[in-house]
Amino acid sequence: MALTVFQIFSGSGEYFDLNTKPITKERFSFGNLKILNDGYFININCIGYNICVENSPQNCISTFKISYKTEQNHCLHCGRCKENCLSNAVERMME
Repeated sequence: MALTVFQIFSGSGEYFDLNTKPITKERFSFGNLKILNDGYFININCIGYNICVENSPQNCISTFKISYKTEQNHCLHCGRCKENCLSNAVERMME
Protein backbone atom coordinates (compact mmCIF):
# COMPACT_ATOMS: atom_id res chain seq x y z
CA MET A 1 0.00 0.00 0.00
CA ALA A 2 1.35 3.41 -0.96
CA LEU A 3 0.65 6.66 0.82
CA THR A 4 0.55 9.88 -1.14
CA VAL A 5 1.16 13.03 0.84
CA PHE A 6 0.10 16.41 -0.44
CA GLN A 7 -0.43 19.90 0.88
CA ILE A 8 -2.67 22.65 -0.49
CA PHE A 9 -1.11 26.07 -0.06
CA SER A 10 -3.86 28.28 -1.47
CA GLY A 11 -7.26 28.02 -3.03
CA SER A 12 -10.72 29.46 -3.29
CA GLY A 13 -14.24 28.26 -3.80
CA GLU A 14 -17.86 28.83 -3.04
CA TYR A 15 -20.71 26.87 -1.59
CA PHE A 16 -24.45 27.16 -2.01
CA ASP A 17 -27.10 26.52 0.65
CA LEU A 18 -30.07 25.36 -1.40
CA ASN A 19 -32.25 24.95 1.69
CA THR A 20 -32.82 28.70 2.00
CA LYS A 21 -35.09 30.72 -0.25
CA PRO A 22 -33.53 32.55 -1.97
CA ILE A 23 -30.40 30.42 -1.90
CA THR A 24 -27.39 31.61 0.04
CA LYS A 25 -23.96 31.60 -1.54
CA GLU A 26 -20.72 32.15 0.31
CA ARG A 27 -17.24 32.49 -1.15
CA PHE A 28 -14.04 31.60 0.63
CA SER A 29 -10.31 31.56 0.07
CA PHE A 30 -7.25 30.47 1.98
CA GLY A 31 -3.52 30.92 1.71
CA ASN A 32 -3.62 34.68 0.97
CA LEU A 33 -5.52 34.08 -2.27
CA LYS A 34 -7.80 36.90 -3.34
CA ILE A 35 -11.50 36.07 -3.75
CA LEU A 36 -12.40 36.67 -7.38
CA ASN A 37 -15.20 39.04 -8.23
CA ASP A 38 -17.31 37.24 -10.80
CA GLY A 39 -20.94 36.89 -11.72
CA TYR A 40 -23.60 38.58 -13.79
CA PHE A 41 -23.85 42.35 -13.56
CA ILE A 42 -26.37 44.75 -15.06
CA ASN A 43 -24.75 47.69 -16.84
CA ILE A 44 -26.01 51.15 -17.85
CA ASN A 45 -27.58 49.82 -21.06
CA CYS A 46 -30.52 48.58 -18.98
CA ILE A 47 -33.78 50.16 -20.09
CA GLY A 48 -36.02 48.39 -17.58
CA TYR A 49 -37.82 45.70 -19.57
CA ASN A 50 -37.91 43.62 -16.35
CA ILE A 51 -37.33 40.39 -18.31
CA CYS A 52 -34.20 39.60 -16.30
CA VAL A 53 -36.22 39.76 -13.09
CA GLU A 54 -38.91 37.49 -14.53
CA ASN A 55 -36.33 34.91 -15.65
CA SER A 56 -34.25 34.79 -12.48
CA PRO A 57 -35.05 31.47 -10.78
CA GLN A 58 -33.74 32.77 -7.44
CA ASN A 59 -35.27 36.27 -7.60
CA CYS A 60 -31.77 37.66 -7.15
CA ILE A 61 -32.28 40.86 -9.15
CA SER A 62 -33.32 43.91 -7.17
CA THR A 63 -34.98 46.91 -8.74
CA PHE A 64 -34.27 50.47 -7.67
CA LYS A 65 -36.64 52.80 -9.56
CA ILE A 66 -35.03 52.59 -13.02
CA SER A 67 -31.91 50.58 -12.22
CA TYR A 68 -31.43 46.89 -11.57
CA LYS A 69 -28.81 45.07 -9.50
CA THR A 70 -27.89 41.40 -9.21
CA GLU A 71 -27.61 40.22 -5.62
CA GLN A 72 -24.47 38.09 -5.96
CA ASN A 73 -24.96 36.25 -2.67
CA HIS A 74 -28.18 34.70 -4.06
CA CYS A 75 -27.22 34.23 -7.72
CA LEU A 76 -26.75 30.70 -9.11
CA HIS A 77 -24.78 31.94 -12.16
CA CYS A 78 -27.28 30.23 -14.46
CA GLY A 79 -27.15 33.04 -17.03
CA ARG A 80 -30.89 33.25 -17.67
CA CYS A 81 -30.83 37.01 -17.10
CA LYS A 82 -28.19 37.43 -19.82
CA GLU A 83 -29.91 35.05 -22.25
CA ASN A 84 -33.20 36.91 -22.03
CA CYS A 85 -32.06 40.54 -21.84
CA LEU A 86 -33.32 42.46 -24.88
CA SER A 87 -30.99 45.42 -24.40
CA ASN A 88 -27.71 43.50 -23.88
CA ALA A 89 -27.41 45.03 -20.42
CA VAL A 90 -26.25 41.91 -18.57
CA GLU A 91 -22.55 41.06 -18.58
CA ARG A 92 -20.64 38.09 -17.23
CA MET A 93 -17.66 39.45 -15.33
CA MET A 94 -14.70 37.36 -14.28
CA GLU A 95 -11.51 38.66 -12.67
